[in-house]
Amino acid sequence: MMELLLDPQAWLALATLTALELVLGIDNIIFISILVERLPKHQQRLGRRVGLGMAMFMRLGLLLLLAWIVGLTQPLFTLLSHEISGRDLILIAGGLFLLWKSTKEIHFLLEGGEEHGATAGQVTFASVIIQIAIIDMVFSLDSIITAVGMVDEIQVMMTAVILSVGLMMVFAEGIGRIVSNHPTIKVLALGFLIVVGVVLIVDGFDYHIPKGYVYFAMAFSIAVEVINLSMRKKTRPVQLHEHYEEDDAGGARPWKQASVVLYVKDLPRVLAFYRDVLGARVHKQRQDHAVLDCGNLDLVLHCVPAYLAQTLAPSSPVQRRESSPHKLCFQVDSLEQARAIAAERGGLLDPGPPAWVVEQQKICLGHDPEGNVIQLIEK
Repeated sequence: MMELLLDPQAWLALATLTALELVLGIDNIIFISILVERLPKHQQRLGRRVGLGMAMFMRLGLLLLLAWIVGLTQPLFTLLSHEISGRDLILIAGGLFLLWKSTKEIHFLLEGGEEHGATAGQVTFASVIIQIAIIDMVFSLDSIITAVGMVDEIQVMMTAVILSVGLMMVFAEGIGRIVSNHPTIKVLALGFLIVVGVVLIVDGFDYHIPKGYVYFAMAFSIAVEVINLSMRKKTRPVQLHEHYEEDDAGGARPWKQASVVLYVKDLPRVLAFYRDVLGARVHKQRQDHAVLDCGNLDLVLHCVPAYLAQTLAPSSPVQRRESSPHKLCFQVDSLEQARAIAAERGGLLDPGPPAWVVEQQKICLGHDPEGNVIQLIEK
């Protein structure tokens, strides 16, 4: 042991292997960051540490089973003229898992899901840990085989693994925060994982793609995205659908598949109007926006952004009603009650009997306090 401590070649091998292990662990960090982000806030740090801790112990355990790892490279059978070993099977299975998981995550981000938050948090924690363990096995195997090919001393290998995972823990939270705060980077990261999955599969069939090409493509894509983010600093980032969201009361509900965004100048006033006239529940209220649950859709009231303030010229309710081909249509229990409340809240509905009746439904037109045209149908 003392000889290793005094050997400059051992220190050089340790530094090189630690750096290589850290680079090889980037895709592992990305995968863990994306998975733990689905957990409740108070469980994300724990999930991240458990995932990286499992990665470290799995790699250390594999180092103690070097004879077994060497045996994994022996051919088991032939498939399509290719000799398949135990290592190849693990790489192919891991690559297919990454392709499936990354594609599924992209689908959920773009289309949303219908999982209920109260149960999703409990189920997701267990499933996240299991998924991390599965992919840790694949990444750990690839990492240890690389280490075995570079260094002969097992003490140096184990030290490099511990140092690299320790550095991963330092950087993982920052990477997770960046991925969480910027949805475009999250999609880019999932794209990286799809590429890694393809590389693992073709590697399992003995087609070796130089890792330098993959890492260069990732670095170039990240550089372009950083430039895009710097150009979009003054605008709101893209909002992707999550599986569920929590309301201001701490409850959770599935995302609605339909929503209407209405830009307003006086948010409290317009919010009170639609809340009371429609009898809708205020699902979320922030300084610059509020969300009303209107049954089969969400009405999102948003303060007019600075870049739209110049283009939204003021107009009278009558001008809007006569010129706009669009109107917001809602159902209410009673038109008479809605008229009375609308007058109190600064809006106006057509007085007297309903303007017309369609299929035995009473309908009337009007406008909200800022002149947006609305149409109410009595249930």
